[in-house]
This record gives sequence, C-alpha cells and structure tokens, in this order.
Amino acid sequence: MSVSLSLTSDQADGEDTDAPRLSLNECATEVLFEPFKQTRQRFWQRLGDWSFWLRPSAITAILAFALIAVWLFVRLPAPPVSAAELLQKSAAAEELSVGRTDSVLHRTIRLEERRISTGGELIARRTVELWRSAVKKATGRRVYNERGQLVGGEWIKEGSRMVYRQGARLQPALEDQADKLLAPDSIWRLEPSARVFAALIRDANEATVEERPAAYVLNYQSGAMDAAQGSLPTLIKATLVLSRADLHATEQTLVVRQGSETREYRFMEAIFERRAPNAVVPAVFEPDPELFIRGMETGGGGDTAIFSASPRPPVAATLSVATAELEVEALRLLSQAGADLGEQVSVARAADGYLKIQGIVETDQRKREILSALAPISQSLAVQTALLPKPWPGSNNRLRLPSGRRRRSSRSELRRRMNRCPLRTNSANISAKTKAGGRKRRAASPTGWWKPRAGR
Repeated sequence: MSVSLSLTSDQADGEDTDAPRLSLNECATEVLFEPFKQTRQRFWQRLGDWSFWLRPSAITAILAFALIAVWLFVRLPAPPVSAAELLQKSAAAEELSVGRTDSVLHRTIRLEERRISTGGELIARRTVELWRSAVKKATGRRVYNERGQLVGGEWIKEGSRMVYRQGARLQPALEDQADKLLAPDSIWRLEPSARVFAALIRDANEATVEERPAAYVLNYQSGAMDAAQGSLPTLIKATLVLSRADLHATEQTLVVRQGSETREYRFMEAIFERRAPNAVVPAVFEPDPELFIRGMETGGGGDTAIFSASPRPPVAATLSVATAELEVEALRLLSQAGADLGEQVSVARAADGYLKIQGIVETDQRKREILSALAPISQSLAVQTALLPKPWPGSNNRLRLPSGRRRRSSRSELRRRMNRCPLRTNSANISAKTKAGGRKRRAASPTGWWKPRAGR
C-alpha cells in the first residue's frame, strides 16, 4: 500500500513550520481506522435516540443477548460445597426443628443390619419409633423386630435417661457419645442426623461430597481401615444423605468393624411428621408397664421414680399411626393390582391410627395376588389387612365380615338356591296354616310331599 504526502515548497527546502508533523505510520493508522471511528460515533448516536429502541430488530437483538447471558449463567458450574459447611447448616436446621414448641416430632426409621464379611448377609430388620417434645423436654425411642416385638427402648425426661435392652432390665444410663454406641446392642440409639454423623467422623474435612439432583451424599472413609482389628467397634466407613431442598438427613449407612467381623447398618427414614401436642398421648414418652414390673422383680431402682408406667399397656398401638402418604401408597398398590375395579376392597384410616385394608375377593388365588401387591407396605406396623374369599353358593348361609358382623342371605337368595334342587310337590298340600300364627308356610318332607310345619 502506497501513501502519498504533498509537501509545500518551504517544507521541501527544510524550513520549520508551526503545524505538527505526522510520521508515515501515524498517517497510515489514521487513514485505516477513520471508518471505524465514524461507525462507532453513529452507533452511540443511535443508542441515544429513543426511536431506535422501538424497532423490532433492536428488541430481538436485546432478547437474544439476554437469553445467551442467562444460558451461560446456568451452564456455569456452581462452586463446590464442603462437607463441613453442609454438616454445620444441617445441624443448625435440626436444632431449630427439634426446638419447636408448637408440635411434637415423630420419626419412623427402618434399620437393616448386614454382615459384610459373609457377602452382605441380612442379619435383622428393625423399626425404630422416635418421639420428641420440646415442651415436655422428653424423648421416647422404641425399637421393634420384624414380628413387632419390643426389643429395645430409650426414654429421656427432665435430664434422666432410661434404657431397655432385650434380655436385660430397665435401668438408668448416662448420655453416651455417638462413637460409644456402635455396639450391636446399642446401634439403634443412633439416627440419620448431621450432628450424629459429625460426631462419628470427628473431622468433617475428611468427608467428601457427592452432588445429586435432589440430594447431597457425604462419604467418609477411615484411614485406619486395615488397622481396626481390636475388640472395640470401630467405624471404617460412613455415608449420610441430605435432602438438597432443606438439608434434612434422610438416610445414613455405617460400616463397623469389631474384631474380624464387619457389619453394615443402614438407617432409612420412612416417616417424618409433626403433630399437635394434644394429638399425642403421653404414653409415648413413658416406658412400658411390663418393663417396670421386670425391673422390680430383678431389683431395679435408680432414677425410675422420675418415670411413670404408661396407663395404656399396649404402647406399640399408639406408635403405629398411619399417615396420609401411607394411605395414598396403599391405594396406588391396589390400583396396580386392579383391586379398585369392581371388587369389594376398602382402605380407610381408623380412629385408633391403623390403616385398615379389608374386603371380600372372589377366590383364594385373588387374595394371594392382592397380598403380594401390598408387600411393600405389609411390614409397616400401622397396616392391618383382612381379605376374605367369597363363599361358595350354598356352602354357608352366613358370612362373617372383617368387622365381626354377620351378613344373612336374603330370602330371595335362599329361594334361588332352593330352585337349583327342586323337590317333588303335591299341589293339594302346598300351603297350610299353622296353629299359632296363622301364617302360610311351606316345608318339604323327606318323602317329597309338602306338609305344614308344626306351630311354635
């Protein structure tokens, strides 16, 4: 590219002038970028004109830039969260939840115990019912086996603590640290909780965080896994699942080694609800009466005077309370089995808290199909199922319903049954009057002749 410069005669003779002189590079730069400067000036002038913003093309461009900015903001990776931060926030939320005085907290926890050293063999399944009241400053915890029998319990009231273990008497106990409760006979005293998890792992910075769409999963692996061969139970692995919405702990898994045996304990929250204080009987915060009787027979004492025996002996019945979610799940399972189409099967929550599923089905095979469909909720202590097959025609005149009442077949139904096996009749003696009532009756004799039935 050639740039021509015109020089005056004075400049050609080498005389100085007052006008500034431009070098060759400066002149070339000015010539090349002058169009861009003019375009930029025109652009800013148009932006200052309000009519420019009313054009469709301008509005479209603005919306496109806004959408691109939002997309880039969403696609950008969020900063990673630390396990210590999550545990701190979750523990604070737990303290607020437990300290509420307008309601009573109720949790149902499923506990599975497996033997890892033998390939994950299932040892036991238990159900833990937990009640907490901030007003009474009381806690009631009961654990049941698969048959619904009470195998353990813990009651806290006014700072005193009573613990019951199967095969032992009810006795006072001190508040143990979380890592002291890893023994098989005490593991049920733990629960899915950020506070418990932090106490077990000691150092929250050693845990890692796995982010899922609806939850945070905190994983902990002990560095002394191979060295844990002592007689005391040692935690070698732990996992805590926190809800992403409110950081509520819903599941906790602990792998404990004691000697040469390794076991896995999985805590799964099945029910988390709040109830009005006047809707919860005081018996849930008191030990069962039979536990006091056993304690007196074995010479128990201590702080039992603070506690009183429950006035309602079957405390387990007060704990087995069906929720609306359980009722909806039962209806869904029945719908999948087709039991809601013309069959006499009903689902209702009774006044005693149970969810009662009862009705009459066609055959025993159909009964087994419905019970198989209800298997996911059959382990719940709050579910009672009563299904009866329909009786054969003529097999029995009475049918006992699940509620205990009897239904008598109607007269027309009895007449239809009699018509299936007609008898030989004599038209002359079909009807006769009884001596007492004077009503017309008919009765069949063994010989086939109709004779009047004797009056009462």
